[in-house]
Amino acid sequence: MSNNAIEISKLGKLYKLYDKPIDKILDVFNLSFLSRNKYQEFWALKDINITVKKGERIGIIGRNGAGKSTLLKSIIGGVTPTEGNVEVNGKIQALMELGTGFHPEFTGRENIGASLSYLGLSPRQIKEIENEIIDFAELEGFIDQPIKTYSAGMYARLAFSVATAIKPDILIIDEVLGAGDSYFASKSVERMKKLTQESGATVLFVSHDMSSVEMLCDRCIWIDRGRVRMDGSTSKVSKAYAQEVRKRTALRLKSKNEKGNNIQQDKTQIILRIVHEEGAPISLNNVEYYSQNKLEYSVSIGQPQDQSYEYNGFILVDNHFSKWGNPSVNEDGDYYRNITMEDNLCSAVVFNLDTIKHLQDVKFRIKHRGNKNSKARMELYDGSNYIKVGDLFSEKNVSDDHWEVSEIKIDGNFFSQSHKKEEVTNTETNNSEISSHLGMDTIQNSQEYEQIELENEIDDGSIKLLKVTFEDKDGNETPIFESFEKMRVKIDYEVEKGPIKAEFVVCIHRLGIIALQSLSGLQMEQQYLNTGDQGQVILEIPSLALGKGNYLVSIGIFPPLNYHSLDTEKEAYVLQDRRYEIEILQPEDILIDLGISRSETRWENKITKKDNNDLL
Repeated sequence: MSNNAIEISKLGKLYKLYDKPIDKILDVFNLSFLSRNKYQEFWALKDINITVKKGERIGIIGRNGAGKSTLLKSIIGGVTPTEGNVEVNGKIQALMELGTGFHPEFTGRENIGASLSYLGLSPRQIKEIENEIIDFAELEGFIDQPIKTYSAGMYARLAFSVATAIKPDILIIDEVLGAGDSYFASKSVERMKKLTQESGATVLFVSHDMSSVEMLCDRCIWIDRGRVRMDGSTSKVSKAYAQEVRKRTALRLKSKNEKGNNIQQDKTQIILRIVHEEGAPISLNNVEYYSQNKLEYSVSIGQPQDQSYEYNGFILVDNHFSKWGNPSVNEDGDYYRNITMEDNLCSAVVFNLDTIKHLQDVKFRIKHRGNKNSKARMELYDGSNYIKVGDLFSEKNVSDDHWEVSEIKIDGNFFSQSHKKEEVTNTETNNSEISSHLGMDTIQNSQEYEQIELENEIDDGSIKLLKVTFEDKDGNETPIFESFEKMRVKIDYEVEKGPIKAEFVVCIHRLGIIALQSLSGLQMEQQYLNTGDQGQVILEIPSLALGKGNYLVSIGIFPPLNYHSLDTEKEAYVLQDRRYEIEILQPEDILIDLGISRSETRWENKITKKDNNDLL
């Protein structure tokens, strides 16, 4: 008898994305040859290989849309795999959505009976465990009320209690515990541990709450873009995933803080399109985006979810502006797609940049192949028009089984300079049309941004706040710090109407409360500043005594403050109220919340030893 609870080999799930409902109908009746657009293939999962042993507690993590739920639905039989095999040894109890199978008009008690009857329990068996379910869910006062009156947390408690009451061979929990409070989540983790210890049940636990995953699971699988990115011990995988999340968070916060520094936008879309000119279709395997010789983003074309705009780099598939061939894989396991050969269409790659700084000294590396003398032109969107930036040539035949790499370097001024009319490629597609295809904003207008973002700023024109940066102990610019880490805040300024005396204020807020405020006038001598003077004020916090969480930061420049008055804001030269954001972390190996205030503390244990004679 196999010791494996679940065996998954080469699992793949394909969804067909139709442009129009009629295309789907024609495909169902094998008449798709009558449709011009047909469909695009979207692989939610591809080449998944996982073996789960009986009694294992496995956490499944990954960002939204990565394919976690599709994987679980394939295991329980709710989704039919397109390719590969899933073998399950044992009875599955799956909790995929809040109150699955519950009737909103039935009471909690009636739903317990209905759910357990569906699972094959007799009325006598249901009666034996009903009180235990109610006790665990802690719903005694509401159990005879219709569950349509329950909160999301009450739903989650009842659903989990029912799902775990019959001790299944395999228990699958997908996200739903996030609706409950931390107390019940902890209680549920202990129950799942007990299930594996007492009955040998296997648990698959999907959650974004990494502390719950680490408390419950010995093994963790990270699903990313429809594939297994990492599989190993929970501590190792969760640490790698946390670093990835931290990296994305840092980019988001830096981007937001750049708004505070009047930098134009937090996201800029770079659209590179490839237009077929002659010869056979050219296949693309990979497109990389470099800024200042640093690889920023990469799109693996033909891989699962390569057209998912949830990521920073993706291909655009809309059949109106941009079209690609369906994903393919060669004998060597290389994924690719063919660019379109249809007139008036192109094959576009989109990069969502987190900061405008990335628009400096841009370079693209394109891995491609095709029949000899095949040719396509590459065009880049400069914010107004498409400009030709290079060509793709195939110097060898596909039969040579050789990938070629082309590089395109873009001058740092490309996105800001005005191009002459004759340089513009003849196209009817404009920026608003592309934006509607993508479902998101493209390059923004700086004046519009200022009207929205700077509307409530205090600025009397005396002194200009040029830039605010946050640095760690090593001098690296970052919005993320650990408790007790050194932090520097640098404020660059220029005097527009002097002479003035200025006092600088940095205020850190959390949940509407001032967590920390520093006034330069308490430590630094105030000097007269004249028109045209430029400078940089640096606040250094040697040990940041704040607990984990996100904090908003206000920056202000004032005349010398009256410390005996609370009404000082109206006197500000400049005040940027809670415009910047930082995140504070505590050591990764400590899961317990240590509070907002993190003073350094010292413990001492003084023991008075009992005289041995007292024991006689």
